[in-house]
Amino acid sequence: MLDVSRLPKAEFHLHMEATLGWREFVGVSGHPTWPTLPRAPWLGGADPFPTFEQFLAPWREYIGPALKLPGSYVRWASGCAAWLASLGVRYAEVSVGMNFMEKMGHRLEETVPAMCRAMDAAERAHGIALRLVGALKRDATPAENVRWVERWIALAASRLAGIDLHGYELEGPTAPQKPAFDLARAAGLRLRAHAGEHGTWRDVRDAVEVLGVSSVNHGVRSVDDAGFVRELAARRVALHMCPTSNVMLHVCPSYREHPIRTLMEAGVVVTVNSDDPLVFGTDINAEFASLQLQAGFTDEEVRRLLRNAWDCALVPSSQRRAHLQAIR
Repeated sequence: MLDVSRLPKAEFHLHMEATLGWREFVGVSGHPTWPTLPRAPWLGGADPFPTFEQFLAPWREYIGPALKLPGSYVRWASGCAAWLASLGVRYAEVSVGMNFMEKMGHRLEETVPAMCRAMDAAERAHGIALRLVGALKRDATPAENVRWVERWIALAASRLAGIDLHGYELEGPTAPQKPAFDLARAAGLRLRAHAGEHGTWRDVRDAVEVLGVSSVNHGVRSVDDAGFVRELAARRVALHMCPTSNVMLHVCPSYREHPIRTLMEAGVVVTVNSDDPLVFGTDINAEFASLQLQAGFTDEEVRRLLRNAWDCALVPSSQRRAHLQAIR
C-alpha cells in the first residue's frame, strides 16, 4: 500500500478554525483543563454527529471559546501551518470567516494583518505555502457578502487565493450571492462554493453556472445526474471532497459507497481533503488511508488524486513539476 505520508500533498478544503489535531488545539488554546483530556471529547461515541446540529456543538463549546482569547488567530495560523507541514502538506488553501472572527470579539483591521504576518513566518519556518480563502455566509444577504469581499480584498489581498460560500445548503439558495462572486472575479480571485453536500446536484449546478465557480467543496450529489457529471468533467471543475466528513455527517453511508471513485472514472477532477480535521478526528493522511483500506483504492488511484491536487495549486510551475515527479 502506497505510503502517502511520505509524499508531498496539496489541500484545498480546510477551515482554519478547525485545522489542528486535538493535541495541537489544546496547545494553542491555552485552556487550563483541556490538556487532561486525551482526545476530543465529542468523538467518544460510535455516531458523534447524528444530526448537523450536533456537528456544530464542538464549535460552540470548544473552538469558539478558544478563538475568543486575545491573539488566538495568530496562534492558530502558526499552529495550523506547523501541523499541516508535519503531515507532508506543502500547499494549503485555508478558509477563514471574518464574520466569525468579528463575532469572537476581534478587530478585523488588527487581527487579519497579524494573522497574515504569522502565515509569512510559518511558511519560512515550515516549508509550506499557505493561501487564505475568504468565507462568505449562505444565510447572509447579498449586500452583506459584497461587503465581506471588499474587506477581504482590503485587508488580505496579497495572501488571498479566493472566496468560498459556506453554510448549510438548506439555509438558502446559491444564486442570490452572485454579486459578491462577480466582485471577487473582477478582482482576480478564485471562486468556490460548498454545494452538493446536504443539498442536491442542482445546488452544484447553480454554483457552477450562476456563480461561475471553478471548484466546489464537497459536490457529492453531483453523481446523481450523469449529464451534469459529464459537464463537470468537460469544464474541468474541481471537486474538493472530504470522505470522512461525508461519512460522519451521513452524507454517504461508507467510504466504499462514497462517489469519489465514480466521479474520477467519469473524468471529473477530484481531490482529497480533510475539511474540519479537529472536529472529525482526521487528517489528510488518514483520509487516504481510509480510501485505501476501506474502499480498496489502488496505488495508481491514490497517485492520480495527489496529482489532481497539485494541478489545482497556485504554485510556480517548477515547484509543481518537482512535486509531481516525487509522486510518480
